[in-house]
Order: sequence, then structure tokens, then C-alpha cells
Amino acid sequence: MGLRFTGTKTFLKNVFTKKSPSTRTAVEKIGQQSESPTPLSKEPSRTSLTIPDEVIEPPNGVEVVDAADKHLLSENYYHGIIEKEEIEKLLSRNGDFLMCILEGDVTSRIIWAVRFEGHPKYIAIGHKGAEFQVTGKCFEKIPDMVKYYMTTREPIHSTLKIIVKRAVPHKEWLISHDRVRLEDEIGKGAFGKVFKGTLQVGHDFQTVAVKTYAGQTKDRKKRAAFLQEARTMREYKHENVLQVIGIACQKEPLMIVLEFCGGGSLLQHLRKQGAHLGIPIRYRFSKEASAGLRYLEEMKCIHRDVAARNCLLTEIDLTVKISDFGLSIKQQMVDTENELVLPTKWLAPEVIRKRQFTNKTDVWSFGVLLYEIFTDGSEPYPGISNAEVREKLTNGSNYRMQIPLEVPPGITRLINSCWMEEPSKRPTFKEINKTLTRIEFK
Repeated sequence: MGLRFTGTKTFLKNVFTKKSPSTRTAVEKIGQQSESPTPLSKEPSRTSLTIPDEVIEPPNGVEVVDAADKHLLSENYYHGIIEKEEIEKLLSRNGDFLMCILEGDVTSRIIWAVRFEGHPKYIAIGHKGAEFQVTGKCFEKIPDMVKYYMTTREPIHSTLKIIVKRAVPHKEWLISHDRVRLEDEIGKGAFGKVFKGTLQVGHDFQTVAVKTYAGQTKDRKKRAAFLQEARTMREYKHENVLQVIGIACQKEPLMIVLEFCGGGSLLQHLRKQGAHLGIPIRYRFSKEASAGLRYLEEMKCIHRDVAARNCLLTEIDLTVKISDFGLSIKQQMVDTENELVLPTKWLAPEVIRKRQFTNKTDVWSFGVLLYEIFTDGSEPYPGISNAEVREKLTNGSNYRMQIPLEVPPGITRLINSCWMEEPSKRPTFKEINKTLTRIEFK
């Protein structure tokens, strides 16, 4: 078992999570050590679970539409599941509109979001029989209704006099389900299966990894956490960070489309090929991982689960990609008393004692990652239980795991610097990356 944090108090601000985190990534990770993080329960951001403002319901006797049909799915103003903050950014002028499902709405109603008098208004689309409406007029298709009100400029709400003028198209990273084809299952996560698949891009097909959400759409906490993973990762664009290509959230199953890494996990590679790996390639793995983490540090992202199991490798040149953002947050420092189960043997002492995370706790974990890289993926603290590790790291004895003599002296020094008791004395990822970059091999 990992370290479990429980409680209700939280100081998370602008939390970025992806799921009830798991250690699975876009590629199946076989042969993982017993110390892999176990699934944890974590609250998505408060705003993602709160329906923004009051939704205006259809007239009495008219049922709400709780699923997008094929006609609406084909329209670029349908955004699928979306958060309040995103809507406020997209609707910049009075009369701007889009259609969506509000994140956190347990009914999954189709909503017409329109900017009116400086603020978004949310109107639920209704249907009576086979026809759709927002007021008294009925239409066979929702796009017909939109076209009518845009053309006539009649108010879509008689009392508030809301008029729609401009459709706001969805972002290019919002992918329609019909462009994604699932193939072989390559892994499992906390929310569903992970597949190798293809994404249609124009007339071509791109190999991708696809994370699917298999839970009930009405499970709003899990759904919010699943989608937040993609919202977090899509911000990051770096050659050593796994790239999110897009999100398919217009209907079920929800999907996150990711860059495919055919080389598997770094841990898997170290354990299978360790006997054949020279020192230079281990340095390269270390340098590339540090480059990705340096980028995340600059983006003020705390990963919180840095480990070989969470690094993926590309198929041809085995480039390292930092992945699995299940515990990541966009914050310089965070204290948490939320329930968490974390991988004890990768944790810094202050995390065990104070539940405090910073980029310097990621640096500590990177020291453990270096140990993994230069010991063929060996389990940290061999022969010592999690409970013993927690006690040894927090009893004031300044205990540290023994580093094998065959590890290069420079790497041993770097690992020890990552394991300084005082976080401020640990190097930054910028400094770590510069140190590893200076080392060259013929």
C-alpha cells in the first residue's frame, strides 16, 4: 500500500486533475513494481461540479433534451461537455452563443448558452414528441431552430429578449467520435480501458492512444476528473511531455486522444533491456526526463508522481515522454488533507510529514527515478516495507537509500542532491537538466 492521506480540509487552488488517479498510462505498463500508486479519491475543482447560474427550463409539459442527435453533433457550435470558465471565455460579445452540456449537470441537458447583457445565460433545449423548442415554436431539428433564430433575430426567450447573433465554433482539439477508431486494448485505467487506435486527419490516419471513460456519465465527479486530465495536458507542448491531441466529449464514451508511444513504459524497457543498456543511453533517458520536468516546472505544474512507470518511450528512437498526470496540479505549492494514496517509496519526507507538495518534492522523486534508470528498473528501498520507509525518512536520522557502487559517481552526487532534507537546498529541474546536458559521450 502507498501512503494514504485523509481529511476534508483542502488548500488546493486551481486544481488540475485528470481522474481518480491511477498508474496506467496510454501504453500498457507490464511488470510494474508492487509500489505502484494505488487508485485514489480526489475532489475535482469546485467550479466543475457547480452548475453556473440558473438554467432556464423549457415550458411546462416540455421535456429537456438529454442527448445530442446526429444533426447537432455535426454542427461546429456544439461543444459537448464544457465548464463555466470555458464558456465565459468563449462568449465574448452579446449575442455570441454555443450549445453544450454543462460540466457537473447530472441530467446532461443540451444547453443553449448565449451571452446576454454581459453574462452567459443558459437555456435548456426542450422537446415535445419529435420536435425541439426553447419557447413556443417547434422545429424538427435543433440546427433548424438555430438557423431560424439567427436569421429572424427573434428572441429565444420572450421575457429576457435574448437574441442570438454569432455561433462560436468549438476548438480544433475537440474531436468528433466518428474520426476515432479503436483497435487493440493496451491498458486499463481508473475510468476505463486504453486502446491503440487511429485518428482520421483529412484523408490520412494517425496512430494514437485513446483513453476511454467507461463510467456513468451522470457520475459527475469522475467525469469531471477524467476530462480535467485532458484540459491539463492539452496546455503542455514539449518534446518530452506526452501530447494530448484532442478530446471527444460530445457523446459517450468520452475519450482522450493521445500521442502514441509504441516503446512502452521506461520501467518496462529498463527491466527487459537493462542488461543491454549502456551508460550513455541511461544518461539520455535521464536528460530527456529532466527536460520534460524542467518544462513542467516552468509551467508551474507539480507532477506529484514522477517515476519510471510514468515515463513513456517513442517506438523508433525511444524518446522519453513524461506522462500520467493523475496527481498533477498547477500550483507552486499545495498542502492537502484530501484522501490520497501515494507511492511511498517515491515521496519526499515533507510529503510524508506535512502533506506538502512543491516542485522540490518532484525533484526528490526524480532522484528515485535516476536510481531506477541506473539499476535496470529496480524497486527502490529493496527489502524495506512502506511503513519502514516512512519511519526512516521522518525520524530525524537523515536516512537515505543506499545507491549501488556501479552507478556513475556523477549520478550518485546528483541523486544525493535531489535527496537533501531541506527542499530549498535541492536543485531545480533547470539546474538538473543543465548538469545532465553538459555530459557528453563519444
